[in-house]
Amino acid sequence: MTLVLPTLTSAPPPREDAPAVLAHVLAVLKATVVGDDGGPLERALARLAVQATAWYCMELPWRTLLAGPTGSGKSLIARTIAASLGVPMVRFCVTDMAEATWSGPQLSDTLRGLCGGVSSHAAQTDGVTMTVRDVAPRGILVLDEICKLSLASYGDHRHERESASWRRGRQETLLPLLDPEGVVTAVAAKDAVPLRIETHKLAVLSTGAFAMLPTGHPITSRTLTEVGFLPELADRVGSVVSLPGVDARVRTHLVQVRQSAYDGLARALGVPDALVALSDAASSLDIESFAGPRSLAHAVEGIACDRIVRALLR
Repeated sequence: MTLVLPTLTSAPPPREDAPAVLAHVLAVLKATVVGDDGGPLERALARLAVQATAWYCMELPWRTLLAGPTGSGKSLIARTIAASLGVPMVRFCVTDMAEATWSGPQLSDTLRGLCGGVSSHAAQTDGVTMTVRDVAPRGILVLDEICKLSLASYGDHRHERESASWRRGRQETLLPLLDPEGVVTAVAAKDAVPLRIETHKLAVLSTGAFAMLPTGHPITSRTLTEVGFLPELADRVGSVVSLPGVDARVRTHLVQVRQSAYDGLARALGVPDALVALSDAASSLDIESFAGPRSLAHAVEGIACDRIVRALLR
């Protein structure tokens, strides 16, 4: 589990001003991920910005599946949205689930990272009266690598915990959390006050590469069931946003952003001209060999660092 706190210095507009919030989220996404691309990636980001605004301003349920190959920017986009809204984000890899229920400390701690205590009161569960603590989710939960719970790739793993029954059990575990109108009760320890969470207030983004599908194959709830997801889970992961690959415009934007950041380092190290031809060097990168913005950005950063090192060693 990884808890990510907001790092942006500019606070989001008031919740009551939905148009301003939408413009803010989209501006931050474009500045961080794509720039003024005008292509499929920018359209995908605009759709996510609208969904995030509806959740943040109108308290509408938000369930989305971000689909794209490794390096396509799924986690970066989720972190950027959380930072733009000033809310924490918890990233949880579903294959690390050591428990099959929400009553254990691992999953309870995951949810606790997103919640603030509001009140304690008596409630009945299965006819037994107990004290529970109501909490108000105020963040985004990212269920990372949900594609690895698919039964389609069963047989490629040697460990019992990755068997078909293990995957099916973890899919069932996620169902209450993905229910946009449900309640999850989690207990961190035997004597701890349970956490009672109304799931419609919690934003849940699932991510996956879905390498078992042909490149470009549309992902729908029907597709998910065909590759071994429970129909209930396929129905609850929400709308699918597929992230396209990068093109020359995205590459140009990433070079500009990275050059601006590394120019400061070059000046501080006394080699201000080290990155003069960075754009020319980056233009030789084969776009087709990169899955998305993140992997391309890493390549550009590598070129920038190499040029600074060469300048220092002259």
